[in-house]
Amino acid sequence: MSVKKKKGTVKPPVDAYDLFGLMSTLLSQPDKPDLSMANLWVAALDKGASILNLELCGMGNYATVVHEPADILSIPLQKKAFGIVLIHNCPTGDLTPSEEDIDVTDRLHQAAAIVGIKLLDHLIITENSFYDFKDHGLMDQIYKSCKYIPSHEMEKRLKKEISDMAKNMASAEQSGKNIGKIEGKLEIAKAMLKEGYDLEKVSKTTGLSPDQINRLV
Repeated sequence: MSVKKKKGTVKPPVDAYDLFGLMSTLLSQPDKPDLSMANLWVAALDKGASILNLELCGMGNYATVVHEPADILSIPLQKKAFGIVLIHNCPTGDLTPSEEDIDVTDRLHQAAAIVGIKLLDHLIITENSFYDFKDHGLMDQIYKSCKYIPSHEMEKRLKKEISDMAKNMASAEQSGKNIGKIEGKLEIAKAMLKEGYDLEKVSKTTGLSPDQINRLV
């Protein structure tokens, strides 16, 4: 189902409650899918979090669909979507995400990232309520996961982390050297003032400003 925008109107960004409301309306229709089985929908969103498309991508065991990510990502790619939200119903009525739910989300997140689409959220819904992965912190956990990152991506990430660490260490070392240099100059300035050298001479010799030297007096 494609969602068309009217010209001259700006739609506010949708959130999990909006998506649940939309799904509730769709699943109240006479031609709704069999909700005694798990079904997977994918909402494609633009950068402003407006809905571009909502598609039923899998019926029955939705996890099998994720093994073919092209089935899920083809429409969002055609729509030039910024991100997607997974939505699946829970026939048992238990909204608690299973290990399989988390694993499926993790796997699809990595597949979507390869083609430049962000997996924004995953909703588990029943007729009366829903569970929001993002709101419960599961999306942050999935974004940090390395389980399904391709080896070349892992190598790139490690190289960046090592490079950043090296830069931080070099910056800290340079900062320490600079502090050491200033402290050495201050000691020289103190000694020269004690010997009676004037302020201008001390400043030229040490490279310290008159204000810095005056603080020693």
